[in-house]
Amino acid sequence: MNEERLAAARVAALFNVARPAYFASAANAALLLFVLWGAVPAAFFPAGDPLLQMAVVFVIGGSIIGAAGVYAASPPAFYLFCAPPFAAVLLRLAPQPGPTYPLLAFMILVFGAVMARVYRDLHGNAVGALRARIENGELVARLTRSEAQLRDAIESFPEGVAVYDADDRLVVCNENYARSYGGGRTAAASSACSPT
Repeated sequence: MNEERLAAARVAALFNVARPAYFASAANAALLLFVLWGAVPAAFFPAGDPLLQMAVVFVIGGSIIGAAGVYAASPPAFYLFCAPPFAAVLLRLAPQPGPTYPLLAFMILVFGAVMARVYRDLHGNAVGALRARIENGELVARLTRSEAQLRDAIESFPEGVAVYDADDRLVVCNENYARSYGGGRTAAASSACSPT
């Protein structure tokens, strides 16, 4: 008995320190990933070769454009994915000599601002679509429950009950109505009644 209580106490102690440990591990991993992801464009940004520099800029720009769609539902994921390489490219371009590189850095800033705006629109659309899907699912579930309750109410009524549509066609009826029609549900169904 004491061994079981000791084992339970050890497990409880592990759970007490688990949450801060998990948080610290995730934060350290995220920081390391953030630094490494930002260092990639800086490390592979070839000095003195404008054509290769433009290739790196286009690859990073394409990654940012793709991330806007992939991470449309999560702003933190999008911004944390895009900020390190974006900042690294800006920091590599802006201090280079000549008027071309600062102008290019400014154009990349404009690109970043435009992508932030495009992302806000994509995020709003994604969240709106998810919200609509959830609301539609809830409406369908409520409609299904209401139809089941209506069918139960119609079937449990002691008298014959039938529901007609706007064109005066029999849509649904209970067993008592079908029996009084003559022939039960099969005969009622053949005359366009869909019994409950």
